[in-house]
Amino acid sequence: MQGSLSGRPHQYQRSKKELPGKEKAMRIEAYNQVQQVYNPAKVSPVQKQDKAVRTDNVQISSFGRDFQVAKQAIKNAPDVREELIAPLKDRVDSGTYEVKAEDFADKMIAYFD
Repeated sequence: MQGSLSGRPHQYQRSKKELPGKEKAMRIEAYNQVQQVYNPAKVSPVQKQDKAVRTDNVQISSFGRDFQVAKQAIKNAPDVREELIAPLKDRVDSGTYEVKAEDFADKMIAYFD
């Protein structure tokens, strides 16, 4: 009989006298319990499910549509308004375009003031 130093058996140890003939059965049962803990559980294979068909929908508000129309109009507009530039260009080319220094100075002062 195995026991502690005091001579009494440990709590987890059993003597052959207490359980005559059942010691082997207990060891097998303990082995089965340990095996259940360490063996991975058998998992049944997952069946493939049909893929869900999902479509994305986008809804643009009326403000968004108006914004897109305005943006496209600006993109299509010319950078230079030819109806305003053409007369000035003709005067510069012919040499008749004159700028008064006094008017030019007044505009610069007003701009930086």
